[in-house]
Amino acid sequence: MLANWETDGVLFPIRVLDRDEVTSFRARLEETQRRAGPRRRYDACHLYFRWAWDLAMHPRVVDGVESILGPDIIIHSARVMVKFPHDPGYVSWHQDGTYTGLNSSPTLTAWIALTDSTPENGCVRVVTGSHHKPPLEHVRTDGRPDVMNRGEIEALDFDRSRIVDVVLRAGEMSMHDSNIIHGSEPNRSDEPRIGFNVSYATPAVEAAHTAVVIARGRNAYPRFEVRHDPPGDDLDASIEAMRKEGML
Repeated sequence: MLANWETDGVLFPIRVLDRDEVTSFRARLEETQRRAGPRRRYDACHLYFRWAWDLAMHPRVVDGVESILGPDIIIHSARVMVKFPHDPGYVSWHQDGTYTGLNSSPTLTAWIALTDSTPENGCVRVVTGSHHKPPLEHVRTDGRPDVMNRGEIEALDFDRSRIVDVVLRAGEMSMHDSNIIHGSEPNRSDEPRIGFNVSYATPAVEAAHTAVVIARGRNAYPRFEVRHDPPGDDLDASIEAMRKEGML
């Protein structure tokens, strides 16, 4: 398993949630959407919503992360990404480390499926082995339905045979290296595609744009703001806090 990680930069599928947990987390997200208004993404959601904190801290998720990163782990950032039925939104080819500043330290992204994630509804696609490349230049592209909103790799030359669809059933997760080239196509199905992805890091990480959360291990992050307590259960208060802080 770890040999595949070193070679390909991605591992999947990994079962982390049972059926009841999937139902519960999805229901709590959908209630958030009803109250806050439907959105393609909610950034830093684990700092505002108790359900997102609980999912990012789920023991089976963190167990998988620990098998790669070791015992000292922080949640660097997290986001929900939703593709509505027949949504033209796509995710352009990119490397997570470009946006999060995680290029130079051991980090990974866990992608947890709250619905089935398939080629038809726009599952993640990765270029296996591309995490061995140096960080590539990303160029901002406006006026297109790119869910990233931050830009894409403009000149991308790679072996197309290395592209792999990361197909997941609801309750499964994948893990990919923060520097792997990946993206996804639009949702061409009649059902939503819902994924929760979390960037995990080690004490070697040098920067964080929001408060970090210690997922497991020691408190070795004196240079960061560390969030120790989970958000409250008052969903309306959480939504209002996100609005006040410009996150909605």
